[in-house]
Amino acid sequence: MAKTAAERQKAYRERRGQDHRLNLYVTADAGAALARLCKLCRLPQREMLERLILTAEADHLQTLTPDSQEWLEYHGQIEAWEPEP
Repeated sequence: MAKTAAERQKAYRERRGQDHRLNLYVTADAGAALARLCKLCRLPQREMLERLILTAEADHLQTLTPDSQEWLEYHGQIEAWEPEP
């Protein structure tokens, strides 16, 4: 028996596991830059975006001292500090 569209969608989501879905628009300039980078590196958009995001985070983490206030805030272990009025 053929699956319904809802059943196919449910099976697809289960196969994706822990992946996080992004559905967004970017500017024409950003889209063109992404296309150029993908072509240059011979990568699909998903892999290029993952690399860019993870590289940006790694660069940021190198500026933080482990267990510092900023490190804990970034990792969501404490609330961001706000000065009292």
